[in-house]
Amino acid sequence: MSLCRFCNAKVGLFRNEHVECAEKARTGQTLLRELVEKAVLEGGNAADVIPRMTGLTEQYRIPALDAKETAISALDRATSEKARKVALSPQEFENIYELLCHYKYEFADPANVANKRFGFSYAGMSNILWHVKQYSPLPYDGLGRTQFNLEYNENPIFCFGSTTLAEERTISSHNYAGISVPLGDGIRFNTGSYGNRAVTGLQPLDEGDFLVTDRSIYFGGKHKTLHIPYRSILRTQPYTDGIGVSQNNGPEKVFVQALHGAESGWFVNELILTLMEQYKERVAHP
Repeated sequence: MSLCRFCNAKVGLFRNEHVECAEKARTGQTLLRELVEKAVLEGGNAADVIPRMTGLTEQYRIPALDAKETAISALDRATSEKARKVALSPQEFENIYELLCHYKYEFADPANVANKRFGFSYAGMSNILWHVKQYSPLPYDGLGRTQFNLEYNENPIFCFGSTTLAEERTISSHNYAGISVPLGDGIRFNTGSYGNRAVTGLQPLDEGDFLVTDRSIYFGGKHKTLHIPYRSILRTQPYTDGIGVSQNNGPEKVFVQALHGAESGWFVNELILTLMEQYKERVAHP
């Protein structure tokens, strides 16, 4: 006779759980999910939330692995939502980090990408935005800085590697309209005509580093190097996985970040708009 995986009491043959125990655990998982999501969205303190999570797990006899999966999924979903709406303060970022650590979340696990769990990455981006908006950007890690000649007293803020530079291009393609009729012995008779068709779309031009400073955008690839001062930017256009930048002349330049399915446009656009506004303030009030 088997034992119930929830209460460890005996169950009937060919079973591993009591119906009432399974229902009780599902109720507990729902309450755990709601508690975690509320803690993230409303900025709950991890030190207060963790004992309540533990209490729910024990009260409703939720198996450890089920509790971990429920909590981490809720954390990721709520963090992804909040991080893209508001800039997370250091305390909010720390609370999310502590909640994940409580469940021994593996931050570098490749499965996070496969499962599209990008919440903590979004939290990091959002916290960078918070610091920039507070005029106190985080210390720069040096990635991508050495290949660019920055101006005197120009400060690097953030760099994306593996960024594709693209522009919208119109390309002519040949197409055939009609029917090809087989006549035998490998001979075919074509009814219709050939023509040219213009196709417009993004054309990748290069791949390299995308550096944002407090004055400009820099791109350094194998074939192209760009320097785009904020004073020359007319507008920006956020995309799911990148940003479009339009200047006084020439086509829009699109920078696409390779983040394995994670979204970057919301972050890069808000970062650049904030830095552009701060640059205007410094010019107006030196």
